[in-house]
Amino acid sequence: MTAPKREEFRTVEISGKRWRIGRFDAQIGSYVALTLLSSALPMGMDGALKEMGGFSSLASGRPLMDKATFLDVQKECLKVVSEVKNLEGVETPLPVMWEDGRWAIPELAKDTPAVVMLTIHAILFNVEDFFLGDALKGLGQSLLASKLFTASE
Repeated sequence: MTAPKREEFRTVEISGKRWRIGRFDAQIGSYVALTLLSSALPMGMDGALKEMGGFSSLASGRPLMDKATFLDVQKECLKVVSEVKNLEGVETPLPVMWEDGRWAIPELAKDTPAVVMLTIHAILFNVEDFFLGDALKGLGQSLLASKLFTASE
């Protein structure tokens, strides 16, 4: 029996624009998933990881990941996102971020709500296969429906 083919892209609408979310390669996907999971482990379990690699404690009140790590994860997420534009009658994906981390769509550099929403979509699309059933869907819907961000979907 053949396994069902994984969805390669997902199109979402944010702030009246269409965006295509793509897949991480396996190494980047592993990095993002393990970075996020290690930052969200229940208290007590993160102590063992702290001894092995210096993760900050959830109980400390400090950020779960440092700024450099967060920005690195966010850049990896945004590298798989494209704005979908109609160019001469052809739906064309235009990258959000270049491979070197520079903005390919400069106006996004000042649109925090859209960038946060695109980052969340990229994470959810790429890590949902790690979770059984609808366990991640509830979390994703909560994040996407929260009033923290003003970018409309």
